[in-house]
Amino acid sequence: MTLKELIQHNAWLSVKLIFVDLYPDQEKSIEGYEIVYSELQIMQPAYSKMLIQLKEVSDEFDNEHYVDVSGVQPDEAPSTPEINNSYALEFTPWAKWLGMQIDDAAFKKFTEPEILSYILYEMTFAGFDETAIQKQKEELDKQIEAIENMTEEEKKKEFISWEEVKKKFFDDKKSSE
Repeated sequence: MTLKELIQHNAWLSVKLIFVDLYPDQEKSIEGYEIVYSELQIMQPAYSKMLIQLKEVSDEFDNEHYVDVSGVQPDEAPSTPEINNSYALEFTPWAKWLGMQIDDAAFKKFTEPEILSYILYEMTFAGFDETAIQKQKEELDKQIEAIENMTEEEKKKEFISWEEVKKKFFDDKKSSE
């Protein structure tokens, strides 16, 4: 089932009740979510071979439990048996989201309103206006391009390595405990 088909099968009111239960801190922004949901109901989907996957995750770093919404390419082999190649979808145009199939496993773990709630939250992570989200993506792309065009010397001058970050923040934290 595509996201568009799932949206057509579920009224906003049933999704809203579950959404507010899953994300109580977002109740203040519920009108924004409703507007997006209404836009998605009338928007035409664009074909995408990407599959939307929902997975329950336990983050060992901060002991947080959440549902991760990501994209997977059905014909792409995992990089290792333990690691599935997944893609962030936050900046994906909404018409492409609508054309994506939802992984069958999601329907075994979650109700349709839950699936829609998790997906809607992910789709709007960067805002409620698709045009503004695409502008953010363009800005990020420019920053990435600028970094990729830097020499190694410029990168060493401008950035610190992950090893240095861990040493500075995590070793300092351990020593202060």
